[in-house]
Amino acid sequence: MRITGEKIDIAYEKTKEFYDQRASKYTEDHPYLSVMCQDNHPEIAEERNRTEIAKILPLLHLNESSRVLDLGCGVGRWADAIPKNIFCYFGCDFSEDLITIARQRNCKSNFDFECIPVTEIEEFYLKNNILPFTHVILSGVMMYLNDKDVEKLLEGLDKLTQEKATVYIREPMGIIERLTLKEFYSEELQHEYNTIYRTRDEYRSMIAAFAPAFQIYKYGPMFDNAMLNNRKETAQFYFILNKKVKV
Repeated sequence: MRITGEKIDIAYEKTKEFYDQRASKYTEDHPYLSVMCQDNHPEIAEERNRTEIAKILPLLHLNESSRVLDLGCGVGRWADAIPKNIFCYFGCDFSEDLITIARQRNCKSNFDFECIPVTEIEEFYLKNNILPFTHVILSGVMMYLNDKDVEKLLEGLDKLTQEKATVYIREPMGIIERLTLKEFYSEELQHEYNTIYRTRDEYRSMIAAFAPAFQIYKYGPMFDNAMLNNRKETAQFYFILNKKVKV
């Protein structure tokens, strides 16, 4: 089904089934294709990755004291790009198969991967007394979450992070209106697909309402090259959030 405008929930077990199946499509020739869902255009997946990393990594200002939380890390795409001289990196994903691939691909001693749904990260963080993070990466994750869990995730960012932390968000967003694909069969992906493409205004409103400890530092389209936005109804946008200094 394709639902426009209306707010409707998607089933997480369907998305987990989809990504467990995507792990079987992993190849060393095109390592990111399995998580970037451009099966008919591997060259677009590769160029999207290069462009995103080149554009965003300098904006994160990582250094030897940086502690990075990568939510929905997949096969470790961002872990590949982040320099090993940071203090630590923690990547989580709800697919054990993707986490297994990430661990095999990335053996930096200060990088860790765990199979944890992003909806449970706050509970895991508090239970294990983990130090607060300086950076959080949310790249193509919230599109698979229902509104209530996006709100919960945004609310939890304050607890997960230290002062002056940076949060990076990148999502495909509805150009004109919200679009939900619910149990929608994709010929390209050869599988049912479940996702929510919110609009830019929806994300701005959710950030303002549920992450008041942060302010939007930068925001805009991810790709200037029209070829990299190869969907008619959605386009990739990003936010950089900076945590406000408490007074």
